[in-house]
Amino acid sequence: MKTKPLTAAEAGPFAERLRVLGHPLRLLILDRLQAGGPRPVHRLAGALAGAGETEGRKTENGRTEDGTTEQRNNDSRDRAFPQAALSQHLSQMRRAGLLTARRRGQEVWYAIADPHALTILNCIRAKRHRPPPT
Repeated sequence: MKTKPLTAAEAGPFAERLRVLGHPLRLLILDRLQAGGPRPVHRLAGALAGAGETEGRKTENGRTEDGTTEQRNNDSRDRAFPQAALSQHLSQMRRAGLLTARRRGQEVWYAIADPHALTILNCIRAKRHRPPPT
């Protein structure tokens, strides 16, 4: 089945969504929302706090469950993301149609609005396990 070529009018909104997804923190937000479902900002911040750490839970002696010691870099991925900055990223994702926001009491809960964004995220996940072409 042949697909119809994109028009310039159709390409604009798609390009905007790709631009918004082009930020590492926004990819992590999408990842955490897919894994844990809708969340308010403070819970998302908590889910993102360990984004730069070695995966795996630590045991009492500071080693991960696989026996390795935790490696930390001195870059921004190891620090918690400020809630104000996180809110700005969430707002951009909402404006691009990637997320929805619903008020529950005094909290605003965010959820994935566009399941097609998960297709892009899953392509990225699949690519990280493949060796680079030679």
